[in-house]
Amino acid sequence: MMTEEQIFARLLAGRLDKPRQSPPKLAAALAAERWNKPRPIVAVIADTLTHTQALLTRFEAGVYAPTDKRRADYEWAIRDLYLQTQKQLAALSLLGAEGP
Repeated sequence: MMTEEQIFARLLAGRLDKPRQSPPKLAAALAAERWNKPRPIVAVIADTLTHTQALLTRFEAGVYAPTDKRRADYEWAIRDLYLQTQKQLAALSLLGAEGP
């Protein structure tokens, strides 16, 4: 029968000949290694087109401006953003239809 010191020495000897293992990587580091590839431009355009359509739908449903003295500024900014969103939607639709 082995003594406690012999068991401990045997366990240590078994671990010394093995290469030292590095600590496990964090989940965020693993995800960054796997997903660091840039997305294809077609996918980016498709996502942007979807979000732009949602924004335009929200504008068309109605947006409320505050009733204070800056109401005119808000209305101008919202109207301008609505018009720019329409232009962006037209451009993205054109790009999305053509593909890469």
